[in-house]
Amino acid sequence: MEWITLLILAAVLAWGVWTFNRFVRLRNQVKEAWAGIDVQLQRRYDLVPGLVATVKGYMKHESGVLERVTRLRENADYMRRELRGMGYDTMDSTTPVLPLLIGDDYKTIQYWRALLDAGVYVNPVMYPAVEEGHAVRRHGGRQR
Repeated sequence: MEWITLLILAAVLAWGVWTFNRFVRLRNQVKEAWAGIDVQLQRRYDLVPGLVATVKGYMKHESGVLERVTRLRENADYMRRELRGMGYDTMDSTTPVLPLLIGDDYKTIQYWRALLDAGVYVNPVMYPAVEEGHAVRRHGGRQR
């Protein structure tokens, strides 16, 4: 009988040690999980200033782009009105790239060369890109 009592007492003691160790292991896992959450929150907190700086830089860039595009369109509209006023055919263009119908390939090359020498970049478009006798020059509003 003594052996049975000792055996039961040893089993209860082993179960108690096993249960205690299990609780300690679970407590450590909970602490580790909270530490992982703290690390992730700290990383997120550290990212916020960098994201704010990135957004501010992008807003500055976008503001500059919008101003340049607006200025380009205004310049193109001005050039379109002036060229039409001088009797040139701008071919109903509404984009900042202004096609100007010249007609003759030789005149188109002369016109292109004179503008290039003056510091204005234009793109001559001649046969076979367009029909023969319909040479144009395209101007995008940029200067060299």
